[in-house]
Amino acid sequence: LVIKTFENPHNDIHRWLEEARSKSRDFPDVVVLEGDFTDAELKGLYEQCDSLVAPSRAEGFGLPMAEAMLSGLAVITTNWSGQVDFCTPDTAWLVDYQFERAKSHFNLFSSVWADPDVGHLASAMRDVFEATDFERQKRINAGRKLLAADYSWARVAEKMTQAASEWSASLDPVEPSIGWVTTWNTRCGIATYSKHLLENMPSHATIF
Repeated sequence: LVIKTFENPHNDIHRWLEEARSKSRDFPDVVVLEGDFTDAELKGLYEQCDSLVAPSRAEGFGLPMAEAMLSGLAVITTNWSGQVDFCTPDTAWLVDYQFERAKSHFNLFSSVWADPDVGHLASAMRDVFEATDFERQKRINAGRKLLAADYSWARVAEKMTQAASEWSASLDPVEPSIGWVTTWNTRCGIATYSKHLLENMPSHATIF
């Protein structure tokens, strides 16, 4: 088992492993990697493994899952968030989840994330382990085909340009009424990002 992670105050991986090791006489070989990797080193790591297990609670796109598929790995991931655009029952092994209130350092009272079902995750890992080479390769190949067809840089740019053209052609030129809920005038990435967006908007926005 290779765990690629990074150091941060909320990362309890070493404590979790020690607790598991103390309860098991046949604890497996586990390697924890926390440093930064070059693209070549990351590609080498993918090629030394058989499967990528990514039971994340939320993703933007899910680039590691796509990289793993293209590197020939079976992908196990949560059946929710950005990665399900290309992680489907035909291309990956999907893990059930339940929405739960997020317990993050942001302390947001109404924020939720998708908490993977641990039992179903274990079952999915067992399914990948016991699957035939043909069964695994069928999903891996389907994922590669989907990514090559729809998710190259050129294809994504083409789809976004096409969508923008279709939207602009179908909308009547009505002045929008915009209310913008954001942090503001603080040292915060969201505040800065909001400022850059609003500076380039043709319409007035009321800041909340």
